[in-house]
Amino acid sequence: MNSKSSGISGLVSALLLNRLNIKIRIYEQTENIQSIGFGLNLLPYCVKTLYELGLENELNEISIKTGKVLFYSRYGQLIFEDLRGLDGDYRCPMCSIHRGYLHQLLFRHVRQKLGHSSIKLSQKLINFTNKSDYIQMGFLNTTTGEIKSDVTKLLIGADGINSTVRKILYPNDGPPICQGLHTWRGLTSVDKLYLDGRTMICMENPDTAYFVMYPLNNNLINPACVSRVKQEDTSFLAPDKSEWTNIGHWKDSLPLIKDMKLDFIDIEQIIKSSTVINQFPITDRNIISQWTFNGVTLIGDAAHPMHIRCSSIISFFHSLWY
Repeated sequence: MNSKSSGISGLVSALLLNRLNIKIRIYEQTENIQSIGFGLNLLPYCVKTLYELGLENELNEISIKTGKVLFYSRYGQLIFEDLRGLDGDYRCPMCSIHRGYLHQLLFRHVRQKLGHSSIKLSQKLINFTNKSDYIQMGFLNTTTGEIKSDVTKLLIGADGINSTVRKILYPNDGPPICQGLHTWRGLTSVDKLYLDGRTMICMENPDTAYFVMYPLNNNLINPACVSRVKQEDTSFLAPDKSEWTNIGHWKDSLPLIKDMKLDFIDIEQIIKSSTVINQFPITDRNIISQWTFNGVTLIGDAAHPMHIRCSSIISFFHSLWY
């Protein structure tokens, strides 16, 4: 079986299938795996899957076991407290973690359990043909330009919102769609975490923006701001570069949260102190009629992209289903 992409859903799928003694090959178009990205919130059923894969101790070392979410008005008035994970009587915690740290953890374990040769880098899928009893695939080496073919019994397209597998299955699908929501995300190093160090903060200014902030480890906070930059009734195609690695600037997000105040932390300073700010549109795709065609299937954002707060959860569910 081949998995196209070594993203989180592809790596989790590989580890789960390996437990069933299914031989896996993973093709990744990048030349190396880097610790990029921002925060992820893994809900208890996601964490349970990782624990069952033998990752409990390492996951606990590189994440925060989030205990609650506090919802505030823009003026700092506490509206609601929502207990999460173990504090909310689940059997497993909710873990907040840097995406890059989780990615590296999964990547390392895939190589340990499946062997280094199981992940083939610099391999961009350019075509595949679904035969009666096998699938023939063509790959472009993004480093050398060489084109090679390979065959497999099953192909999993875990290649994200700009999925090549999906594009081949649905050639008229078009680019990702955005309805005007943009997000600014950052990473801020701190000497000491706010409150108990295990709390997510959510605030909203109904007229401008939604703000969320949570710790990823003992000295790292993930601030994020979501705002609509187009009229609500306007649908438009996302920019060509709809990647979540696009560089942004804190000066663009500060006006959106200028009225939001908390008495225990300086939100503006947290954003200004971020080591990196990324800005990107929140994109979606139209619903498709099916994800699986004989021996080819889509998972994660390749199947149906979701809001950034839901995508990691869906990726894990897809990994379990397939």
